[in-house]
Amino acid sequence: MASILDRDPDAGKKMDPRNSIASDFAEDAVVHDFGYSPSYARVFRSLGAMSLTMAMASPMCGIFIAVSYQINYGGYWGLTWGWFIPSFLFLPWALTTAEFCSSMPVNGANYWWTAALAPPSISRPLSFIAGMANIMNALTSIASFAWASSSSICTIIGLFTGWIPTNPIIFAVAIATCAVWFFTASIRMDKASLVFISVTATLVLVSSACFVIGLPVAQKTQGIPFTSAATVFGDYTNYSDWGRPVSVPFTFFCAAWVITGWNAPSAVAEETHNARIVAPRSIINTYCLQAGMGMLFCILLAFCITDMEAAASDPTGYAAFTLLIDRWGLRVAGAFLLIIFLNTSIGGAAVLVMMSCQTAAFARDGGMLFNDKLSYVSPRSNMPIYTTMFLTIGGMLMLCLGFSPIASETIYSLAVIAIMVLYALPMIFRVFDNGRWVPGPWNMGRFSKPVHVLGFLTVVYMMIMECFPPQANWTGATLNYNWAVFMGAVLLSTLLWFSHGSRSYKGVDQEMLRAWREREHDRDLNQEGSGQSRSETYIEGVKP
Repeated sequence: MASILDRDPDAGKKMDPRNSIASDFAEDAVVHDFGYSPSYARVFRSLGAMSLTMAMASPMCGIFIAVSYQINYGGYWGLTWGWFIPSFLFLPWALTTAEFCSSMPVNGANYWWTAALAPPSISRPLSFIAGMANIMNALTSIASFAWASSSSICTIIGLFTGWIPTNPIIFAVAIATCAVWFFTASIRMDKASLVFISVTATLVLVSSACFVIGLPVAQKTQGIPFTSAATVFGDYTNYSDWGRPVSVPFTFFCAAWVITGWNAPSAVAEETHNARIVAPRSIINTYCLQAGMGMLFCILLAFCITDMEAAASDPTGYAAFTLLIDRWGLRVAGAFLLIIFLNTSIGGAAVLVMMSCQTAAFARDGGMLFNDKLSYVSPRSNMPIYTTMFLTIGGMLMLCLGFSPIASETIYSLAVIAIMVLYALPMIFRVFDNGRWVPGPWNMGRFSKPVHVLGFLTVVYMMIMECFPPQANWTGATLNYNWAVFMGAVLLSTLLWFSHGSRSYKGVDQEMLRAWREREHDRDLNQEGSGQSRSETYIEGVKP
C-alpha cells in the first residue's frame, strides 16, 4: 500500500515487478545467510517505514508534554539551543543505527548487532542480557506511552469541565488504549501500514501545520507582541536549584525523549522492500524530519511566550497547553489538543508493532520461554501475534505502577536507560570490531568509526545525566532511582542467563556469520575490481 504514495521520478523503474521480486529475493537471501527462514511478507517501503515512526512519535505532542524541562532549566535558551544542540549531538545515533541496519537487516536490531560484533567468547551472554534489556524497554515503553497519552487526554477533557481525573480513571483509559493497540496491530500489516500513512501520520503533519500557522496569527491578531530574537536566542534563565553543568544538559532531555522512534525501520527490516537501502534512508530521513519539526515548534513557542517566569511556574505543568488556551480560547484549543492526542494515542499501535517484531526475533534465537509460540508469525496478519499478546498483557501489568508516583517515574525511566544501553553496545563493538564488521550498501566509509565513537560518548553522557535527580536539594522521595532499577534489571538478566539462557539461548550462528562475512568480503573485492560501489552492484537491476 505504501508503494502507491512513495513515488519519485524513477518510480517506474524502481517499482517494476521484476525489480521488486529480485529485491525481495536478495533481502530474503541475506536473512537466510544468517541462519533464519524468512517468515515475513515485505510490505513496507520508505514512506511506510517513516509513517510508522510519525504515527507513534508526534514531535508536537511530545514537546507539549516535555517542554517543561527546556523552560525550567534554561528558559528561552532552553527552548532554542536546548533543542538545536542535542539534535546535532544525537544525530550519530541515527547514523550508526542506519549503518548497522544496512549491514545486517534483521528485526533483532541492537541486541542482534551486539551479538554479531562482540567477541564470540562473550557474544551469547552479552546479547542475551541486551535482549532482555530490550524486552524491559518494550514493556516499559508500551506502559509509559499508554499512561502518558491517557493522562494527557483526561487532562484535556478536564479543561472543558473542571473535572480532575484520578489515577484509577487514567489507568482504565490506558488499559483500553492498550487493547485498541492490540487489535490495530493484529490486522493485516499492509492494512496497518495504510492506517499509519493515511490517518495517523497524515494528521500529525496537518495538525502541525495548523499549529505553526495558527498560533502566531492568533497572537498577532490579539495585538500581543512577540519576544525579541535577542531574548529568544540569548537569554538563559535557570529556574531550578542546579548549577549550569547540570541544568544545561537537562534542557537536552526534551529532545532526547521526543526525537524517538526513528529506529522503527530497523525493527521491521524483514518486512521492508530493499531493506538494506530503504531502511537506513528511512531512519535518517525520519530523524531529520522529527528534529527539524521540533526545532520549528520550539522556536515558535519561544517567540510566542511573553512571560517565561509565568510559564516556568505554570501550575498545570503544561505551559504549552496554557499558551494555546490563552491565544485560541478554551474551546478551540481544547478541541485541537484532544484531536492530536487521540490521534497520537491511536498511532501508538506502531510502538506495539515495532516492539513485537524485535521480541519475536529474540524468541527466534531461543531467548524466551515458549519460543516456538512467541516467534510464530501469523500468515494472515504478517505479525508475531502471540508476542503482540504477550507485550500487551505485560504492558497492562506495568501500568499498575502508575498508582505510585515514585515507582512509575523510576520504572518508566528504565525505558530511556535501556534503549541507550542498546544503542551503546553495538557502537563500541563496531569501534573495536577486530575484522567482524562488514559494511552494507549504505555506510559512512572512513567516517564510520569516528561517528560511532561520538555516538557512544554522547549516549554514555546522557545515561549519566539521566541518573541525576530533578532537584539539587533532593530527598528520599525525589531521588532518581532509575540507576538502581537498571542495575537490578541487569542483575536479573544475568541470573536469567545462568538459570535459563545459557541452555536455551542459541544466539547468532557464528559459523554462518563467518561464511557471510567471507562472501561479503569476496563481493567487495569483485566490486573494487569492476570500479563499482556496493550500492550499485548490491542487487542487479535494482537501483537504490
